[in-house]
Amino acid sequence: MTTERPLAIGEIASQLDAVALPLARRRLEEMGLDASGSYRFYAERIAQGTLFAGCEIALVERLLADPESPQRFHELGGGFGTLSWLLGASGRQVTCFEYDRRRYVGAVALLNELVRSRRMLARRIKIARLAFPPPEPPASGIWLLATNMVATFRGEERERLLARLGDYDRAVIDMDRFLDPAPDDLRRAERIGEVESAGLSGQPYLIEERRHHFYSFSRR
Repeated sequence: MTTERPLAIGEIASQLDAVALPLARRRLEEMGLDASGSYRFYAERIAQGTLFAGCEIALVERLLADPESPQRFHELGGGFGTLSWLLGASGRQVTCFEYDRRRYVGAVALLNELVRSRRMLARRIKIARLAFPPPEPPASGIWLLATNMVATFRGEERERLLARLGDYDRAVIDMDRFLDPAPDDLRRAERIGEVESAGLSGQPYLIEERRHHFYSFSRR
């Protein structure tokens, strides 16, 4: 009796692309950059023939190999939800926060298409149009993930967001693309210092192609 080997994350991404990419391309062609929620970010991925970034695949591989990794995640600024799709298809529970209305609508449409062929994703993935942080602190045992959270948060709003990171058991963040772009070592160090000034302690978690520096933060 043979046992089927589990699919690699890259293979899962290819299977999800086969379903979601044609719809994403059709929405872009029929609705345009903005109305489809693609903007330039996903339009470039669609042109390249995949909705997934290499850093998303690498991060999921790292998370699944981590013995401390939980079963439940929140994704901050998840866009169309591609990272959440990979985690959901790998058996995890994910809530994807996306506040932009057009992108949220696109994310829901794409997930609904995926659910037609993978019904279990309906139980594992939730797309939430909520500003972050959510009104209530998360339950214990949830990690926060952010792969591309470049957004305008200033003053008290920024301080509140940073403080709420500590409500999670762990926050795993690409520090090259968090709040403000940090394309070099100096600016990345400034962002890390800002997060740590909110009472968190950070350490490297994954470096992907030297362009994505993921750090893991938790309360001291």
